[in-house]
Amino acid sequence: MSSHFNNHRRSAELHEIAAHAHLSAAVAHEKQDHPSGHERSRVALEHSEAAFQHSQQVHQNARKTATMAIPSHDEIAMHAFGLWQSRGCPAGSPDIDWLSAERELSARTGSLR
Repeated sequence: MSSHFNNHRRSAELHEIAAHAHLSAAVAHEKQDHPSGHERSRVALEHSEAAFQHSQQVHQNARKTATMAIPSHDEIAMHAFGLWQSRGCPAGSPDIDWLSAERELSARTGSLR
């Protein structure tokens, strides 16, 4: 979880650096300081690209992690069936076993269900 937070914080920092570089370049252009203004624009673009790539990677990793962590419907169903059998196959609400299975599998994988 802290890694996820740190990745988002780093993305925000990179975006702030890029925004500052763009603002600095705009100020330099207004002052007709074209060589340094162009250089600042180039640096701002590099920071923007780095921020975008970092954000994109963070989101791709988060999607992969979330997909792996959430138990599938079939996994929950199989586990719930096993729980039902271990309780002696009683008649009644299947919700008890389903919710228990979902909770147990989510706890094992660390998902947020």
